[in-house]
Amino acid sequence: MSKLLAMIMSKKPQYMNLSVVGNPTISSGVVSNFSASNYIELDNFDNIGTNDIEFCFKYTPTTLKTTRLFATADSGSTFTGLVVGNSSPYFRFFVYGNSTQYIVASSVVAQANTDYYIIGYRKGNKIGIKISTDGINYTTNEDTIPDNLSLTNASKFYAGLNKNSSASYIDGSIDFYSSYIKIGNIKYNFQFTMPLTVIGSPTIVDGIVSGFSSSDYLKSSVSIDFYSNNNKSIEIFTKITTGNTINGCGIISSLDYGNGCGGIIIGGSKLTTMIYYYNGTTNKNSQCNSSITLQANTTYYAKSLINLENGYCEIYVSTDNINWTKTSKSNSDYVHIVSHNYIYGIGKAQNGIFNGSINIYKSYITLDGTKYIFTLP
Repeated sequence: MSKLLAMIMSKKPQYMNLSVVGNPTISSGVVSNFSASNYIELDNFDNIGTNDIEFCFKYTPTTLKTTRLFATADSGSTFTGLVVGNSSPYFRFFVYGNSTQYIVASSVVAQANTDYYIIGYRKGNKIGIKISTDGINYTTNEDTIPDNLSLTNASKFYAGLNKNSSASYIDGSIDFYSSYIKIGNIKYNFQFTMPLTVIGSPTIVDGIVSGFSSSDYLKSSVSIDFYSNNNKSIEIFTKITTGNTINGCGIISSLDYGNGCGGIIIGGSKLTTMIYYYNGTTNKNSQCNSSITLQANTTYYAKSLINLENGYCEIYVSTDNINWTKTSKSNSDYVHIVSHNYIYGIGKAQNGIFNGSINIYKSYITLDGTKYIFTLP
């Protein structure tokens, strides 16, 4: 069964996964500072075929440039996607099928530093492009394509970058939380992902990972530099089931335990979050310990929150994901986080190996309002 068909048949909310490449700036789902090495990939497409489609993106140009906003990496005469420009026509939608490229252009004149909702669509034997500055009132331009035309596209789309010409990328931002894709009658919102790398051979069944050891664990495939990205809020959420014994260990935490920030560990018999900061004299590692004593063979939900701007950290613990016990700790020096690139370990940290299981599909990290779900290879 194709990925597209499987998603259509599913009754769950529909999402398209976004992969972050490089180090663009991301806050509350808005991505900016694109470059030839900083952009967004979307790779869970199948062939669109004869389905109706709708690509909607909220785009704010800082400087008007001619490049692909959201498109495949194919050559200039064979790609599918949305193109923005610095002269008329400022917005175009391209589709490719039956060895022919079809183009529809908008009549709207673009201005820098203006929000635009851009919709490129195919409906039956029509392709069109709709432009709005408020998401309500649209200017529409349409053209005709052959009946039952099967559209061809690569399995991967790129946002903010013309992958066919790496020097060409947008100067501005894309708000992915205000954007979507529609295929047939199914609407897909976007969600950001944090891919995990499997080290050794932990046991993985339906996203639940166990059998951790010093050589069997997971880790994030990308590092998070909280300092240089100016991230001011960090949330980590996970679901775990303890094993027969409780020991000090890492759940989701920096593999460099002494420099951990925002991670969840077990300190003694309690879930703990931590922050590495400078107090004006020395670097210090501060821990916020839950008041809940963990029991063996028990399922727990844990949430770590750190707000660097306001100087506090919190740890929440629950057994049902409804009723939570919260512990807080504050210190004005927390704003002085020590610069560090964090590779997160799952089930392992310098203080020990977790005896139990972690549900990866129920775990995520949120940075400054942007949620990243963990994905397995």
